[in-house]
Amino acid sequence: MRPIVNKIQIILVALILVGSTENLWAGSKPSKKTAKIGYEKLETLAQVLHFVETNYLHAKDNPELIDFAIKGIVEHLDRYSRYFSKEEFEREQAKERKRALGLGIEWRFRQKRCFVSGLRSGSVADRAGVRVGEEIFSLNGLSPVALGKAAVTKLLSQRSGKWTRLGVQGIEVEPRVVRIAPPESELIHLKSLDSGVAVLRIGQFFLGADKVVREALSKLTTPPRGLIIDLRGNTGGVVEEAVRISDFWLDKGLISTMVDPAGRRSESRARPGDSAGQYPIVVLIDGRTASAAEVLAAALSQNRRAKLVGTQSFGKATVQTLIRMTDGSALRLTVGRLLTPAGHSIEGVGLVPDFEVLPGRLADGKDRQFAQAVEAVLYPR
Repeated sequence: MRPIVNKIQIILVALILVGSTENLWAGSKPSKKTAKIGYEKLETLAQVLHFVETNYLHAKDNPELIDFAIKGIVEHLDRYSRYFSKEEFEREQAKERKRALGLGIEWRFRQKRCFVSGLRSGSVADRAGVRVGEEIFSLNGLSPVALGKAAVTKLLSQRSGKWTRLGVQGIEVEPRVVRIAPPESELIHLKSLDSGVAVLRIGQFFLGADKVVREALSKLTTPPRGLIIDLRGNTGGVVEEAVRISDFWLDKGLISTMVDPAGRRSESRARPGDSAGQYPIVVLIDGRTASAAEVLAAALSQNRRAKLVGTQSFGKATVQTLIRMTDGSALRLTVGRLLTPAGHSIEGVGLVPDFEVLPGRLADGKDRQFAQAVEAVLYPR
């Protein structure tokens, strides 16, 4: 047994030494006592791996056992950290690609020219003004014919947070270049009610969401009587985007604080000047409003810029990062915690609305929470 155990120990010791080096880079040096305990446990782990591999009734390969060991470590950290084997991560990526919205364009080549053959209603291409039957003569400044079918397919089905420049022309329409927002911006909508209240729906915080929101707000021809920001069902996304969007309606004050594992604090503060205008704001939240969405809701609420309507939010106040391993596996790891402007963590607690309204419909069929939000905007108290 000893040669096999020694081989495993060499690998594991090398790993812990790499970890120790990273700790030194981060400015924290492990003590001799900590290192000694680590080596003792490594020997135990090596022995367990050996006995399971050689004596367990149901055969298990050593790489599979090590994957199990890593999963066991990560599963005991918190509910958001997770380890993906190479195969699991590839499956997750495939699922994400299937969920990708794309630009909403169906297209086909005909006589070495590319034409729009169909549009998904409400898609970013539809909202940008692209029409069925138009010829696509350029894609980000390049000819679709020169790009080829594979590249065109990739660009028109991408979900990367990037804007797309599409050159199109119709039979009776002058050639024009249309700027198409990132596919995720289908999740952001702005509409105006007859009462003069504007309603901004943000379904997710993706890369570039702040630019999409800013462009939507710029299309308001007159200042609204008030604004409803609907964050119900928004499970989060990129925290930095929520911070930037919060700054639209704040000219001073703390937006959010992130605390790293070493206890260092990084504060995000509003820049002078409220770029979106002064009007009453109500934020709609519910039990699925989480993470970055809670950052926006807390920033506006605790800086006395908005009232919260709905039900208590989810309560996720941690930040995760995805780390790719050399063997193709991946680690999603919690690397920080978030504090509200009041200096509180809402992890597991959530935000309590100023006006608690359970979901449901009124007698006239209207959304009960939305109706209360409109009333709170028009008649602030």
